[in-house]
Amino acid sequence: MDPSRKHIAVLPFPFASHSLSIFTLARMIAAAAPDICISYISTARSIASVSKATDFDSISSIKPYTIRDGLPEGYKPRHPTEAIPLFLNVARDSFREGIERAESERGVKISCLLSDAFVYFAADIAQDWKVPWVAYWSSGPTSVAVHYYTDLRMTIPKTRGKD
Repeated sequence: MDPSRKHIAVLPFPFASHSLSIFTLARMIAAAAPDICISYISTARSIASVSKATDFDSISSIKPYTIRDGLPEGYKPRHPTEAIPLFLNVARDSFREGIERAESERGVKISCLLSDAFVYFAADIAQDWKVPWVAYWSSGPTSVAVHYYTDLRMTIPKTRGKD
């Protein structure tokens, strides 16, 4: 392992626009610091989605690593949200396995974790690897407020029009 090189593991939340958003940030980092190894660790579907918008081969410092998505063999979700809890059941271990594979193949230890804020357990992974963790929230302050005030929002329809 080369201790002098930096290696960022990018852990997206592999649903909706989260993958492409954090990949865009990873691409900016790669352009600004081409000597840094960047491992984009996600599900096959997420990587395929990002690949439609960009060519991984054109950015030599970014390499994708596929992890398990938690879906049973042949399972086809009727709605995209059905896959989320299945993914979350295996995500922690899958991301760890992806990081280990990236370190082994690239010969460079992870020096930083960059994750979607939805991948909250990346904080634990970073602590175990003894590296900094950067949580990325791409949706802006409005959606943060929506999530923060979820309990309050749930009471508004129940009380509207009542004294």
